[in-house]
Amino acid sequence: MVSKKANCKKLLNVFKLVFSITLLLSLVTGCDSSDQSAEKPGHVSGNPFKIGIALGEITPETGSPHYRGVSTGADSPLYAKAIVFSQGDTRGALVLCDLIRITRELSIMVRERASEETGIPYQNISIAATHVHTGPRYMFEMQEYSDRLAEGKLTEEDKSGYLTLIIDGITKAIVEADKQVRETEFVSGIGEAYGLSFNRRFLMTNGRVRFNPGT
Repeated sequence: MVSKKANCKKLLNVFKLVFSITLLLSLVTGCDSSDQSAEKPGHVSGNPFKIGIALGEITPETGSPHYRGVSTGADSPLYAKAIVFSQGDTRGALVLCDLIRITRELSIMVRERASEETGIPYQNISIAATHVHTGPRYMFEMQEYSDRLAEGKLTEEDKSGYLTLIIDGITKAIVEADKQVRETEFVSGIGEAYGLSFNRRFLMTNGRVRFNPGT
Protein backbone atom coordinates (compact mmCIF):
# COMPACT_ATOMS: atom_id res chain seq x y z
CA MET A 1 0.00 0.00 0.00
CA VAL A 2 1.32 3.43 -0.94
CA SER A 3 1.36 5.82 2.00
CA LYS A 4 -0.42 9.15 1.97
CA LYS A 5 2.97 10.86 2.38
CA ALA A 6 4.31 9.10 -0.72
CA ASN A 7 1.22 10.09 -2.69
CA CYS A 8 1.65 13.71 -1.64
CA LYS A 9 5.31 13.63 -2.70
CA LYS A 10 4.37 12.22 -6.09
CA LEU A 11 1.70 14.88 -6.53
CA LEU A 12 4.14 17.61 -5.63
CA ASN A 13 6.71 16.36 -8.14
CA VAL A 14 4.17 16.36 -10.95
CA PHE A 15 2.82 19.70 -9.79
CA LYS A 16 6.29 21.26 -9.80
CA LEU A 17 6.90 20.16 -13.37
CA VAL A 18 3.57 21.36 -14.74
CA PHE A 19 3.60 24.69 -12.99
CA SER A 20 7.25 25.41 -13.67
CA ILE A 21 6.48 25.20 -17.38
CA THR A 22 3.33 27.28 -16.91
CA LEU A 23 5.22 29.95 -15.00
CA LEU A 24 7.94 30.21 -17.57
CA LEU A 25 5.40 30.72 -20.32
CA SER A 26 3.12 33.12 -18.46
CA LEU A 27 5.63 35.22 -16.56
CA VAL A 28 8.48 35.64 -19.00
CA THR A 29 7.02 38.89 -20.31
CA GLY A 30 6.73 40.23 -16.77
CA CYS A 31 10.41 39.81 -15.92
CA ASP A 32 12.94 42.57 -16.41
CA SER A 33 15.27 41.14 -19.03
CA SER A 34 17.11 44.36 -19.80
CA ASP A 35 20.29 43.12 -18.13
CA GLN A 36 21.82 40.39 -20.28
CA SER A 37 24.88 40.01 -18.05
CA ALA A 38 23.24 37.68 -15.52
CA GLU A 39 25.34 34.54 -15.25
CA LYS A 40 22.99 32.10 -13.56
CA PRO A 41 19.74 30.74 -15.01
CA GLY A 42 16.78 32.26 -13.20
CA HIS A 43 18.66 35.48 -12.36
CA VAL A 44 17.54 38.73 -13.92
CA SER A 45 19.15 42.07 -13.08
CA GLY A 46 20.71 40.47 -9.99
CA ASN A 47 17.36 39.27 -8.60
CA PRO A 48 17.07 35.48 -8.23
CA PHE A 49 13.84 33.76 -9.22
CA LYS A 50 12.28 32.04 -6.20
CA ILE A 51 9.50 29.49 -5.88
CA GLY A 52 7.58 27.80 -3.06
CA ILE A 53 4.98 25.04 -3.33
CA ALA A 54 2.42 23.53 -0.97
CA LEU A 55 -0.77 21.50 -0.77
CA GLY A 56 -4.00 22.24 1.09
CA GLU A 57 -6.54 19.43 1.43
CA ILE A 58 -10.11 20.21 0.38
CA THR A 59 -11.70 16.74 0.57
CA PRO A 60 -15.35 16.89 1.72
CA GLU A 61 -16.86 14.55 4.27
CA THR A 62 -18.79 11.48 3.15
CA GLY A 63 -22.40 12.45 2.52
CA SER A 64 -21.56 15.83 1.00
CA PRO A 65 -23.46 16.95 -2.12
CA HIS A 66 -22.16 15.71 -5.46
CA TYR A 67 -23.39 16.86 -8.83
CA ARG A 68 -24.79 13.37 -9.45
CA GLY A 69 -26.15 12.84 -5.96
CA VAL A 70 -24.46 12.35 -2.60
CA SER A 71 -20.85 11.41 -1.94
CA THR A 72 -20.31 7.90 -0.59
CA GLY A 73 -16.60 8.40 0.03
CA ALA A 74 -13.35 9.50 -1.58
CA ASP A 75 -11.02 7.27 -3.61
CA SER A 76 -8.23 9.82 -3.17
CA PRO A 77 -7.86 13.18 -1.41
CA LEU A 78 -8.74 16.43 -3.16
CA TYR A 79 -6.16 19.19 -2.99
CA ALA A 80 -5.52 22.85 -3.63
CA LYS A 81 -1.99 22.94 -5.09
CA ALA A 82 -0.27 26.31 -4.79
CA ILE A 83 2.93 27.74 -6.19
CA VAL A 84 4.24 31.12 -5.07
CA PHE A 85 6.87 32.91 -7.10
CA SER A 86 9.05 35.88 -6.30
CA GLN A 87 11.58 37.97 -8.16
CA GLY A 88 12.75 41.28 -6.81
CA ASP A 89 9.66 43.20 -5.72
CA THR A 90 7.32 41.07 -7.83
CA ARG A 91 5.38 38.30 -6.09
CA GLY A 92 2.48 36.17 -7.21
CA ALA A 93 0.68 32.87 -6.71
CA LEU A 94 -1.01 30.27 -8.89
CA VAL A 95 -3.39 27.72 -7.39
CA LEU A 96 -4.94 24.64 -8.99
CA CYS A 97 -7.89 23.09 -7.14
CA ASP A 98 -9.53 19.68 -7.50
CA LEU A 99 -12.96 21.21 -8.10
CA ILE A 100 -15.27 21.36 -11.10
CA ARG A 101 -14.88 25.14 -11.27
CA ILE A 102 -14.00 28.22 -9.24
CA THR A 103 -16.82 30.64 -8.56
CA ARG A 104 -16.21 34.38 -8.51
CA GLU A 105 -17.19 34.53 -4.84
CA LEU A 106 -14.72 31.80 -3.86
CA SER A 107 -11.92 33.43 -5.84
CA ILE A 108 -12.51 36.83 -4.25
CA MET A 109 -12.70 35.53 -0.67
CA VAL A 110 -9.57 33.40 -0.96
CA ARG A 111 -7.51 36.04 -2.75
CA GLU A 112 -8.46 38.74 -0.24
CA ARG A 113 -7.57 36.56 2.71
CA ALA A 114 -4.38 35.15 1.18
CA SER A 115 -3.23 38.63 0.21
CA GLU A 116 -3.81 39.86 3.76
CA GLU A 117 -1.88 36.94 5.27
CA THR A 118 1.06 36.89 2.84
CA GLY A 119 1.34 40.39 1.42
CA ILE A 120 1.07 39.04 -2.13
CA PRO A 121 -0.97 41.56 -4.16
CA TYR A 122 -4.59 40.50 -4.66
CA GLN A 123 -4.34 40.91 -8.42
CA ASN A 124 -1.26 38.65 -8.53
CA ILE A 125 -3.12 35.61 -7.20
CA SER A 126 -4.79 33.34 -9.75
CA ILE A 127 -7.01 30.38 -8.82
CA ALA A 128 -8.17 27.70 -11.26
CA ALA A 129 -9.92 24.32 -11.17
CA THR A 130 -9.01 20.95 -12.67
CA HIS A 131 -12.68 20.62 -13.70
CA VAL A 132 -12.96 17.27 -11.99
CA HIS A 133 -16.43 15.81 -12.61
CA THR A 134 -16.34 13.61 -9.54
CA GLY A 135 -15.75 16.40 -7.05
CA PRO A 136 -18.10 18.12 -4.61
CA ARG A 137 -20.96 20.44 -5.48
CA TYR A 138 -20.56 23.75 -3.70
CA MET A 139 -21.30 26.49 -6.23
CA PHE A 140 -24.96 27.14 -5.49
CA GLU A 141 -24.41 27.76 -1.78
CA MET A 142 -21.32 29.96 -2.16
CA GLN A 143 -23.12 33.22 -3.02
CA GLU A 144 -25.26 33.12 0.14
CA TYR A 145 -22.22 32.13 2.22
CA SER A 146 -20.30 35.09 0.79
CA ASP A 147 -23.15 37.46 1.66
CA ARG A 148 -23.34 36.19 5.24
CA LEU A 149 -19.56 36.47 5.60
CA ALA A 150 -19.60 40.07 4.38
CA GLU A 151 -22.35 40.89 6.88
CA GLY A 152 -20.58 39.11 9.75
CA LYS A 153 -23.46 36.65 10.05
CA LEU A 154 -21.80 33.28 9.53
CA THR A 155 -23.58 30.56 11.49
CA GLU A 156 -21.86 27.83 13.49
CA GLU A 157 -22.90 25.45 10.72
CA ASP A 158 -21.17 27.73 8.21
CA LYS A 159 -17.98 27.79 10.25
CA SER A 160 -17.77 24.01 10.47
CA GLY A 161 -19.10 23.31 6.98
CA TYR A 162 -17.50 22.45 3.68
CA LEU A 163 -17.48 25.98 2.24
CA THR A 164 -15.25 27.13 5.10
CA LEU A 165 -13.06 24.06 4.57
CA ILE A 166 -12.57 24.96 0.90
CA ILE A 167 -11.65 28.55 1.69
CA ASP A 168 -9.32 27.53 4.53
CA GLY A 169 -7.68 24.78 2.45
CA ILE A 170 -6.94 26.97 -0.56
CA THR A 171 -5.74 29.85 1.59
CA LYS A 172 -3.52 27.52 3.62
CA ALA A 173 -1.90 26.21 0.44
CA ILE A 174 -0.95 29.74 -0.62
CA VAL A 175 0.30 30.74 2.83
CA GLU A 176 2.39 27.57 3.22
CA ALA A 177 3.81 27.90 -0.30
CA ASP A 178 4.83 31.46 0.54
CA LYS A 179 6.71 30.18 3.59
CA GLN A 180 8.57 27.65 1.42
CA VAL A 181 9.88 30.13 -1.16
CA ARG A 182 13.44 29.26 -2.17
CA GLU A 183 15.83 30.30 -4.93
CA THR A 184 15.20 28.14 -7.99
CA GLU A 185 16.90 27.21 -11.23
CA PHE A 186 14.78 26.04 -14.15
CA VAL A 187 15.53 23.11 -16.42
CA SER A 188 13.30 21.83 -19.20
CA GLY A 189 12.77 18.72 -21.26
CA ILE A 190 10.46 17.32 -23.91
CA GLY A 191 8.67 13.99 -23.89
CA GLU A 192 5.68 12.27 -25.43
CA ALA A 193 2.80 10.49 -23.72
CA TYR A 194 0.10 8.53 -25.50
CA GLY A 195 -3.32 7.42 -24.34
CA LEU A 196 -3.89 10.25 -21.87
CA SER A 197 -6.80 11.78 -23.77
CA PHE A 198 -8.71 11.61 -27.01
CA ASN A 199 -11.07 13.70 -29.11
CA ARG A 200 -14.57 12.61 -28.14
CA ARG A 201 -16.23 14.57 -30.96
CA PHE A 202 -16.65 12.33 -33.99
CA LEU A 203 -17.81 13.56 -37.40
CA MET A 204 -20.24 10.93 -38.68
CA THR A 205 -20.82 9.99 -42.32
CA ASN A 206 -24.18 11.79 -42.23
CA GLY A 207 -22.43 15.05 -41.35
CA ARG A 208 -23.53 15.09 -37.71
CA VAL A 209 -21.16 15.30 -34.73
CA ARG A 210 -21.56 12.79 -31.89
CA PHE A 211 -19.83 12.22 -28.59
CA ASN A 212 -18.15 8.83 -28.17
CA PRO A 213 -20.23 6.87 -30.70
CA GLY A 214 -20.33 3.16 -30.02
CA THR A 215 -19.81 3.50 -26.25
